[in-house]
Amino acid sequence: PDVRHEDDEEQKCLRELHFFIEDGLLHCSGFMRAQAVIIFPKNMHFIGTVMMDLAEALKVQPGSYTHFVTNLVERRE
Repeated sequence: PDVRHEDDEEQKCLRELHFFIEDGLLHCSGFMRAQAVIIFPKNMHFIGTVMMDLAEALKVQPGSYTHFVTNLVERRE
């Protein structure tokens, strides 16, 4: 499948990331919608890269990542 995001009004899959340090580790919670599963691996790679870079900058070890998935439905029939 060809995934395009040419329309700026389209809701993106990766909605937000929340980072926090607990017990000396950098943890992350992410919120995403499930409608474009084809780019899920790309999002996971992006989040992992951001966590590693941020942990390095903060001089802490990366910790856990938890994600919450929602389903955005325009209309149900």
